[in-house]
Amino acid sequence: MTKSTDIPVITLGQRPAYIAHDVIATTQDGTTIRLPVLYTYRTRRELGALQDSQTARARAEAQAAMDELQARQAAVAAAIEAGTDLPPVPEADTQAAIEEAVVQATADYLMLILQGWVLPTAMTRDALVDLADGEPGVVRAIVGDYRRAITEGRRGN
Repeated sequence: MTKSTDIPVITLGQRPAYIAHDVIATTQDGTTIRLPVLYTYRTRRELGALQDSQTARARAEAQAAMDELQARQAAVAAAIEAGTDLPPVPEADTQAAIEEAVVQATADYLMLILQGWVLPTAMTRDALVDLADGEPGVVRAIVGDYRRAITEGRRGN
């Protein structure tokens, strides 16, 4: 039995270099895996600021897309009124382009929350793009686990 005097006391203001965690996730083929990660340490306030900045970025991108859509609608209306050919549909509106943007944004976010992982494959942006593209359930588990690690702390060993 451990005596309470054997347990170290907390030192407030001492930031860990990272948070080591094992993410348990299910891959696309149904396999349950363990992914040892090193999360970037943030306080709850810092996590809130990170999430706010990501939300602001997404809103700005959505507003820019809406502005572009309205401009294209006006161009289509003008072409119809003038009896000319309709403008072409931009490639950015294809499903492939939308999915590519989601994969890239996901990799960007993972770069912000992960310092590394303990795998034979190095944690590079390209590796995170591959993960975001091929294993969305694992990404979802990482993001959810990160939030819990920051807001709830470590549980057990």
